[in-house]
Amino acid sequence: MLFAETAGAHGLDHKHTESVFDDFAAEILLPHRQSQHGPGLSVADVNGDGRDDVFTGNGSGTPRSYSFNSRMAVSVRPPGQPWATVKDQEVIGSHFFDADGDGDVDLYAASGSTEFGARSDHYQDILYVNDGKGNFTFAADGALRGVAGSTQRVASADVDADGDLDLFVGGRNEPGAYPAAPKSYLLMNNAGIFTDAIAEKAPELERAGMITDAVFTDLNGDRKPDLIVCGEWMPVRAYMNTGGAFVADTTVFDEQLTGWWWDLELADLDNDGDLDVIAGNIGLNNKFHPSAEKPLEIYMGDLDATGTNDIVLAKHKAPGSTECVPVRGRECSSEQMPFIKEKFKTYKAFSEADLTTLYGDEQLRKAVHLSARDFRSMVWRNNGGNVHARAPTEHCAGGTVTRVCGGRCQWRRQQGSHHCRQPVRHRSGDHALRLRHWMRAARGWQIRLHAHEHRPLRLLRRWQRVRGGGDPK
Repeated sequence: MLFAETAGAHGLDHKHTESVFDDFAAEILLPHRQSQHGPGLSVADVNGDGRDDVFTGNGSGTPRSYSFNSRMAVSVRPPGQPWATVKDQEVIGSHFFDADGDGDVDLYAASGSTEFGARSDHYQDILYVNDGKGNFTFAADGALRGVAGSTQRVASADVDADGDLDLFVGGRNEPGAYPAAPKSYLLMNNAGIFTDAIAEKAPELERAGMITDAVFTDLNGDRKPDLIVCGEWMPVRAYMNTGGAFVADTTVFDEQLTGWWWDLELADLDNDGDLDVIAGNIGLNNKFHPSAEKPLEIYMGDLDATGTNDIVLAKHKAPGSTECVPVRGRECSSEQMPFIKEKFKTYKAFSEADLTTLYGDEQLRKAVHLSARDFRSMVWRNNGGNVHARAPTEHCAGGTVTRVCGGRCQWRRQQGSHHCRQPVRHRSGDHALRLRHWMRAARGWQIRLHAHEHRPLRLLRRWQRVRGGGDPK
């Protein structure tokens, strides 16, 4: 199978540009930036011509991109779309679905980042309604209100079996308070009006964690859509649909497998008629290497009693030991909490102190405390509702699930964090791959769309036609 770069020939000249923001000015000990989770990218046939079209999100101050896949396999940007007037947001997630039941796909744009402060109208998500021809307008006033946190992943299903599509919208991060769990939303659809019912129908899900992906699927064969979510500093977790409400089932996935999960995909890998779960973790190519015996720990709270939140990453001294020491050294730690230089006059004194000596047992008890035990990606086999985990082999143990075909997973390996203050090792020249999609193109061809940070969209045409296809002229 061979690939060739064809974005220019197809008219996809969009280049994603991130706005400049220093996450580390206020949160010096962040493990990685929270202002660069985008862009959101979604693919669907918006005008009913049988070919997939593309919507790409934006960084603050830059336009979003929307392109038709035309009859000649050349993308065309239709003018007059409403998001052209909305540039002061970071659209880090998007989702095509039929919001109003008219048979075409509408668009949900999820806004996030951390650069606008803890509370801001810049985080307000927006619903755009399609006229069936690919022309969008803002949804009616009141159709979507109150979704004003930093969100990213959106999943749709008929949760309450009333014939329309409801939404789960995952909270991505709490601006300025990493790694606190942001609010997520369960938006019930009533004739195109979406109302948050998560406190009533899924209270355990409201602040489940820093959600990076979510999928609906029937896990137990009762014909009701259950929800699977994953995120940073949390396990992959299932929420079972009890008839319009959701209850966490901690027996489906292993609750001890906490990690930095990024991606969920569903596929029948073993051809037994049910869907298995593939989950992409950060992978093994990083400097932390947590395990069940030596988890990576994080604490967040006002550890120096100055009225602001502080972050401490910690590691265990030995397998099974309860004694932890900070990951960062005296220099970085004292930038966040200057008292450290006063309390520990030398680097040697700091290096000999454990976490309790540094910050005090009471302050640590009051702090948000989370652990990560496994950074490997996983495959969960679904055997008639009984789900069993299996880690991929070492050579594909990390990254994002890019495709599932023929019962095999294709992974993009993580090359380390590209927005850490102290980045882990990675290959030079690698740009962070944000999102990717396979698209149906003209005459049966398949093309692959890549969205990278600070690079143009890339379109790779597969030189192997799908069945019944012809060469696009």
